[in-house]
Amino acid sequence: MTSDVAADSADQVLRDADTAMYEAKLAGKGQYVVFSVPMRQRMQKRLTMENDLRKALNAGQLFLVYEPIVSLQTGQLKRFEVLLRWQHPERGLVMPANSSPLPRRPA
Repeated sequence: MTSDVAADSADQVLRDADTAMYEAKLAGKGQYVVFSVPMRQRMQKRLTMENDLRKALNAGQLFLVYEPIVSLQTGQLKRFEVLLRWQHPERGLVMPANSSPLPRRPA
């Protein structure tokens, strides 16, 4: 299949329509969107990320990082923040902002 919008099969048309529907739902109630190739690319990236994350759970690629919370006034340790991190075998350390390739719902 080429990278333009045209689909080669009914299954591909349905897949692209489903992708557009998902993006419309993200945009908010009563919204619609017209399918575009970047939508398909975002969805493929999301599916790849989800599959990689499932593999990461089984492969021990997730680990905890403890970060101290220190008072700026006294310099004393107040508490710790525990963060989950992902060491991807190909992408390296995946930062939280990079772990979800989908657009965020507007606040």
